[in-house]
Amino acid sequence: MYNESSFVSRMKILISLLIFGLIEVTRADVCNVHPASVNLGLFGRTCQSSTFPGAPRPGPERAVDGVSETNHTMFTCAITNLEPEPWWSVDLEESYFIGVVYIVTRQDSCWDCLEGAELRVGNSPDYKNPVCAVIKNISRSKPILQFFCNGMQGRYVTIIHAGRSGIISLCECKIYQYIPGEKQPESLE
Repeated sequence: MYNESSFVSRMKILISLLIFGLIEVTRADVCNVHPASVNLGLFGRTCQSSTFPGAPRPGPERAVDGVSETNHTMFTCAITNLEPEPWWSVDLEESYFIGVVYIVTRQDSCWDCLEGAELRVGNSPDYKNPVCAVIKNISRSKPILQFFCNGMQGRYVTIIHAGRSGIISLCECKIYQYIPGEKQPESLE
């Protein structure tokens, strides 16, 4: 549902972030996200099934703070406890057609903790949304994972270890809207 005041508020925030250099707009190349694209995750509300104890707190907001540092000792990653079916989620507050999701994994001791987790996109807050991708073949040397959701519609983007125990830990989640007719990026790097 279109809300003009919400749109105006978001545009003011976006312009402020651009002016102060807190977000970047990428240049258009065949390998980059379209310059009009904005990382939707920066404006979402995050939550996760639990938060691993630590100081400073490794809460869910760490995965959408715009910092892609892959070493958790820098305190930039979201981390759940080891538990049955852990999850991390961002509520985009509106439904979008999702094109590409980038997940930046850790390169320290928990580099493979997302192996087998599902990336889900949909409009249900109960985390039972359709699966965009299963996270696999994680490499410590290549922490940036790229998933094409090809225009799946959703307000919620969730990472979950469905049906099994584990830890969810990620350093950044970048979510870009699907723009029909635009060439999809090949790499974030």
